[in-house]
Amino acid sequence: MRSNLTTFDRSFWIYFCIAIILIIAIGFLPYLLTSTSFCLIDFSDSGQVGDTIGGIMGPFIAIVASLLTFLAFWVQFKANQQQRYDIAVERFESNLFQMLQMQESIVNGLHYSPIDGADRNYGESFQGRNVFYAIYELKGWNPDWGLKDLIKNEGYSAYEKDKEIIILDHYFRHLYRIFKYIEDSELFTEEEKYQYASMARSSLSPYELVLLFYNCLSTNGKEKFKPLIETFALFNNLRLDLLIPKDQAIYKECLEKDFNQENQNFLYKRGAFIYDKQ
Repeated sequence: MRSNLTTFDRSFWIYFCIAIILIIAIGFLPYLLTSTSFCLIDFSDSGQVGDTIGGIMGPFIAIVASLLTFLAFWVQFKANQQQRYDIAVERFESNLFQMLQMQESIVNGLHYSPIDGADRNYGESFQGRNVFYAIYELKGWNPDWGLKDLIKNEGYSAYEKDKEIIILDHYFRHLYRIFKYIEDSELFTEEEKYQYASMARSSLSPYELVLLFYNCLSTNGKEKFKPLIETFALFNNLRLDLLIPKDQAIYKECLEKDFNQENQNFLYKRGAFIYDKQ
């Protein structure tokens, strides 16, 4: 939309050229009227050419005045468009920043205490972003038995079967709404949307990205959230060493393959969630 806000855009020059052609044509009218018969009427005996020019100067001046009026109208029209656009952008950014603040509040409000008495961390309490680390790395009775190892041994279905992952449902739903809000905006180009998404992405910690990765491999986020991640390359900063070894290899292979591709969407595919293997 922003490209349409240029004051002297293609539409303006089309109208301007048409007006100039009309003015030039009117300027030739005295010659045409006094040198040839026009519509069976001969103006060659009507007096001096100057008299003829004087007779048509009124309409000529009126057309020039109309052209200047149109120019002033056009500039004002574009200024109004720009003002409306600026107000819409300001409203969008205000809503986006409020959503980001709310997302941060959701993260800070997260609380996790193992509910299984056999859990080695039973009785402990984790707050905020530590919740993501605890669920992924620490949860379970074995020191090496978090969600990470459950997925490693049982596959991606372990994520969906984990009852404690439900505490992150609100977090994922609201995070999805943030990126959906950016995608649905009609104010910006794809590059500008990517910049807004990068701002939101920068607030995600390594373990938030990892759990988001496995959330989008599950049925919870595969249908709706995964396409947004691909569009905005949310995993641009994903630490591959935090994934289980199988996914490290698959994801790295897909990234390297994508880096070698020359395509229009290269910027958005870089670091995106680009594979769909179980």
